[in-house]
Amino acid sequence: MANNLNTNPMLIDTFSADFDISLEPILIKKIRLFSAADGDVLSLNDKNGNKVIRLVQSGNDDVVEDSYGDKGFQFDGLKCVVADCTGLGANDLIWIYVI
Repeated sequence: MANNLNTNPMLIDTFSADFDISLEPILIKKIRLFSAADGDVLSLNDKNGNKVIRLVQSGNDDVVEDSYGDKGFQFDGLKCVVADCTGLGANDLIWIYVI
């Protein structure tokens, strides 16, 4: 499969290279990480390189999520830097719900 950033939720399933999720401000309601391996890390940066999201799969559940309420939270762009996403690979998925 390939990342699909044109749907809601956005689907990210490819972690082979850095990529921009959005260069514009983006209003996010929720981010979900599906990963079966303990210790896998999702880390996302804003467009200026600041780390703004970090999810860690702790082992109690295969799904970890951050929810930003009904009104969401606006990030100043989002970028996935693969080197910061420890352990994510072919069987892992991320859903980003936008408003």
